[in-house]
Amino acid sequence: MLNLKGSPENVWREMQDTWRNRLKLKKASGVSMRGADNKKPVLHLTLSWHPGDEPSEDHMKETCLSSLHALDLSEHQVLTGGHDDTEHRHAHMIINTVHPKTGRTATLKYAKERLSRWAQAYEEKHGIRIEQRVANNDKRDEMRVRRHREATEARVASQHGRHCPDPAPYEPIKGNSPNRRQWFARNDIIARMKAMRERIDGEHKRERQTLAQTHKHEHEVLWRDKRAALAQAKRRLSEAFRPRWRALYHAQKSETVRLCGRKAMRRPPGLLRRAAFVLGHADRLSDATDLSLAEMCALILGVTKFTDRLDDRQHTERKHLAREQAVQKRESINAIMRRHDAKVAELKATQKQEREHQWTRHRKERDDTISFRQAKDELFSERAIRRPSSPQHP
Repeated sequence: MLNLKGSPENVWREMQDTWRNRLKLKKASGVSMRGADNKKPVLHLTLSWHPGDEPSEDHMKETCLSSLHALDLSEHQVLTGGHDDTEHRHAHMIINTVHPKTGRTATLKYAKERLSRWAQAYEEKHGIRIEQRVANNDKRDEMRVRRHREATEARVASQHGRHCPDPAPYEPIKGNSPNRRQWFARNDIIARMKAMRERIDGEHKRERQTLAQTHKHEHEVLWRDKRAALAQAKRRLSEAFRPRWRALYHAQKSETVRLCGRKAMRRPPGLLRRAAFVLGHADRLSDATDLSLAEMCALILGVTKFTDRLDDRQHTERKHLAREQAVQKRESINAIMRRHDAKVAELKATQKQEREHQWTRHRKERDDTISFRQAKDELFSERAIRRPSSPQHP
């Protein structure tokens, strides 16, 4: 109920009192007394939903109030009632067209058009599209523009003393609106189109998931190939440098054994051995410049200084070989990574084309499969199959 105080069984008395006192209400509110008297104050509206829809009670109330706002009847006395005893839920509204405070009769001019535009806004909000309703409202807009243009042309012609062009004949639009049966039949077809869309979208979703898994597997294969190539490059490099490391360690060990003896009998090298080694390996023991006589004497006479210099040179030789191996390793890794990045870029481009091709195919399949005509034929075919055949009389 709206703007009513009594119980639903007795609100008709309030509405009747409002109608009876309409002249007093006009006089009390200062409204003009002119105009035709209201002899039929009752307006009955019905809002119906599709059989597959299950609007809540609050939603039905909000929709009824929204339709009343569209007709500027939200301040009038209204009795509403909802029903679900049929295949579709619907709501009735009994409206008193007399305003309960001013006594004025509601202006219901163009009520059908206002309700049509309100219904179109409601349908667009909830993902419904009634083509005939949209076409009717578009035609109303075109006619309004045309009538305005004709009126302007007539006014200009009258001002200049010319003959006014004859207006175009009136074309009623309300006759093009679907009736209740047609509206529900159209809604059934639209519901079938939605079901067809959900079905084909489900199939397309599974195809996209399959393609995504395939693309993921292709990237994993590239990643495993890269890991295997890196491991193989490291193994080959280690095998290539293993003889050089073996030869270096063998030479350094032999050198140490000649100077100091084996590990179990290791002793500081003697003076003569140090002198022979320094004189024979002066270039090796030197730093950036050649060894001077004083440096040579210091190495020969100082045991600790000699062993430290020898250990430093052996460490430097190992470090140089390790650096050379690291440089070659880095070059091999960089080459492998460049090839891998090129393959990844090529794979991404190919996968992008496959996804775009799939999306294009899915859009075409959806457009070719889902149409008003196809949904109508499918629905009618199912109903024809379910409808029992009439008995044949001889």
